[in-house]
Parts: sequence; structure tokens; C-alpha cells
Amino acid sequence: MNISFWREATFRQQLTLVIVSGVSFLVIAASVLSAHIGGKRFGDALMQQGMANAQQLAQESSLALIYESRQDTERVMQSAFAFEGTLVAELYSEDKRKLIARSRNGVRLPSFTSRNGAVGAYLEQETADYWIFACNVYIQAADTPFENASSQPRWLGSVRIAQSKAGLKKTRADIFIASIFAAAMVGLPVFLLAILIIKKLTDPLSKLSAVMVQAHNGQTNIRARLSGSRDIRQMSDDFNAMMAQLEDVRSGLENKVRDRTTALAALAASLELFNERAVHELRGPMSVISGAAGLIEIKASNVGEIRHYLDRIKTEIGRINNMMGALRAMSRLELTTLEKKHVNLAPIARYLSDTLPTALPERQIEFVITDDIPAYCSPDLLTIVLSNLISNAIKFSRDDALARIEIGRDDKGYFVRDNGIGFDPRHSDMLFTIFGRLENADHVEGSGIGLATAYLIITRHSGRIWAEALPGQGATFYFTLPDGD
Repeated sequence: MNISFWREATFRQQLTLVIVSGVSFLVIAASVLSAHIGGKRFGDALMQQGMANAQQLAQESSLALIYESRQDTERVMQSAFAFEGTLVAELYSEDKRKLIARSRNGVRLPSFTSRNGAVGAYLEQETADYWIFACNVYIQAADTPFENASSQPRWLGSVRIAQSKAGLKKTRADIFIASIFAAAMVGLPVFLLAILIIKKLTDPLSKLSAVMVQAHNGQTNIRARLSGSRDIRQMSDDFNAMMAQLEDVRSGLENKVRDRTTALAALAASLELFNERAVHELRGPMSVISGAAGLIEIKASNVGEIRHYLDRIKTEIGRINNMMGALRAMSRLELTTLEKKHVNLAPIARYLSDTLPTALPERQIEFVITDDIPAYCSPDLLTIVLSNLISNAIKFSRDDALARIEIGRDDKGYFVRDNGIGFDPRHSDMLFTIFGRLENADHVEGSGIGLATAYLIITRHSGRIWAEALPGQGATFYFTLPDGD
């Protein structure tokens, strides 16, 4: 069998080939076995018949051997060829002379080796075409009144006949053909039943294979509908469960791709807005620096005024440096690995409340911090968030004699609340954009990047940040964090 054909054949073709080969082998094997057994039995019967013929011919050869007359020996030959299948008949005298021999179809026998003293017929030789049977001829002397016991039998000679195996071969062939026919009659229903079973087994597999090809081509919404035995139905259920999982995974991936595409589009828009605002924000300090430098050149004789403009230049350069540093720190946050753990934000808030107002010793700020503020987050990044929100609250409550800043957690989420100037809630969205400023915040120093940094960090934690405020009534900045398992 061609190995490549076997490998490329379908399961149904392989199974059909195995069944056909198996049934054919069983039919031929049964026929050969039947022919062998039947032929052996028929051959044994022919051998028994051949020895019986030789025995009978020996009994009829007594007178021919005693008198050695031509007429008697011819009669013996006629009797020998009266048996069906006799090919050669020979008659030997007591001194082993061949008295007469007759042959059919020119068959010649090998030389005769007699068995002196053998009683009854025996098989002398066997060839592929015939058996050679021999039998010694004896005569028993008659008892007389003057003798007490009978004398020993007298050996007169031997007869020898060759019997053909043609009948045996024909019988074997007939038995083989009949056995094949009978086995085929029995094997045909078995073969048809096997074909039905193969079809019953392979039809669901063929349907499943077709469905799998569709799945391979990217169709995840297809399902197998297989009927049959319990394991076939279980295979169908397992395949459908796998396709449902693949469909969920694919849907999730599509959603992620869609979200990532939306995020990239938003990032592109944010970058474009960032460029515009960066140019706008940097244009102001650069204009001040350029104007101050021009005034210094014009009024170089007035030392006091020169010093004033130099201070302005230093201030604007400081603003630019702060702005660039904040931008650099914000860009690094994108590459920072989130190492989340369970922490309490209260100690972090207390530390910031002690350190941030030190630059403003004249301010009176009251901090109200909840004792326990559990969170699952990156402590370092949430320190930046709280620092920016607290700094923002300090800046926007600068006009109050006593500023009050609360830090804690309620039903909405984590919060930083102040009693500062507040703002119009219609403009709250722009707070978290780079260089985003409110209309009433022109007099408040800052880079305009702190809240954008807080937004970036909370978003990376898969949380949300927003602000609630009213003009003159303070502001509350909320953010959420997913709970850790």
C-alpha cells in the first residue's frame, strides 16, 4: 500500500479499506481452511479406498500367481482398472518378477520394493500426482486329518496399483470455490453492516471536520450539531464550549483593540492639544524674557530697573524649568511599572500635610485626615497623586485666613476637599488636561501639569478621577481605585 495514499486518505476511507481487507482476508482464510480440511478428509477416504482396492485385487490374484497363466493375469488387470482413478496396475511373482503391468496415459512407476511378511495393503509411495499401494498375496494351506495344526500361509507374490490424485485436486478446488461463495454470502451482510456502522461513526466526524475548517477560517460564531452516541455528543459539546470561549476571547480582544484605538485617537488629540498649549504657555515666558532683555538694552543706565527686569527673566526661566521638569516626570510615568500592594494612605497624607506647607509659614492650614484609608495601589505613584491634589488645595485656598483641607474616603471614593475659591463645574473637564487652567486661576502659580499627572496615574490604576465644586464654596477632588483580590 502506498504510504502517502494512506496518510492523505480520510478516516472513512481508511476505515473502509481496513474493513474490506479484513473481510476479504477472513473469506479467503476460511475458504483455504475449509478446502484444506475437506481435502484432507477426502484424501484420507481415497487412500482408504485405494488400500481396499489393493486388498481386493490381491485376493483375486491368487490363481494368477499360482498358475501364472496369461488369461488369469489379464483378468486381474481388468479388475484393477475397473476401479476409478487407477493409473497403473502391476503383478509380481514370488521371486519378484513382474508378471504383467498395465498403464493408463503412459504413467511409469519407480522400481518396486516389496515388504516381505507385510500383511494387508499398505501405502508404498506418494507423489504429487498419485498414490502407490501394494499388497502381498498369501494362500492358506488346508488342514488335514493327519495334522494337529494348520501350516503357515504361503506368500505367492504382490500386487501394486497407482491411484490418481486428480479427483482429490478437483474436490479441493470445488470445496475452495464453494467455501468462498458461502463465506461471501455470509461476509456480504457483514460488510454492508460494517459500511453502515462506518457511515454512522464517520458522518458526525465529517460534519465536525467541516465545522472545524470554518473555525480555522476565523468563524467563531459557529456551533456543531452532532447526533449519535454519548461520546460523539460529548465531543460536540466540548467543541461548542471551546468555540464559545474563543468567541469570548475574540470579543474581548476586539473590545481591547477598539478601546486601544480610541485611546490612541484620544492620545493623538491630547498630543495635538498639548503642543498647542505648550507653545502657548512657553510663548508667555519667552515674550517676557525677550521684552525684558530689550528693555535692559535700552535702559542700561538705570541699574535698579535693570535688576527688576533681570528678576523677571529669572522668574520666567524658573517657570520654564519647572514646566519642563514636570513634563519630563509625567512622561516617565508611562514607563513606570505598577507594583500594587495593600497600603494605608493616611500616613502618606499626614507626611505630605507636614511637609508641603513648610514653604508657606505665614499660612494657617487645618488638615483633617481619616485614620484609616486602605487602598490597593502603587504607593509611590499614589504619593504623587496626593501631593498634587493637596498642593492644588493649598494654592486655591490661599485667600482664606484659615484654610481647611480634608483627606479621606466615602461612598464616592477617595477625596481631597478644600474650602478655597472653587470653580464653575462646567469647566471641570479641562482641569485634568495638560496646561489646563480655570478662568479664575490666572493669579495662581503652577505648571498646569499636576492634575494631568494625577489623571494619568489614576487611569493607569484602572480608576477614575473627577472634581466637584461651586464658585466660592470650595472644591472636592475624588478618585477611585479597584479593590485588590
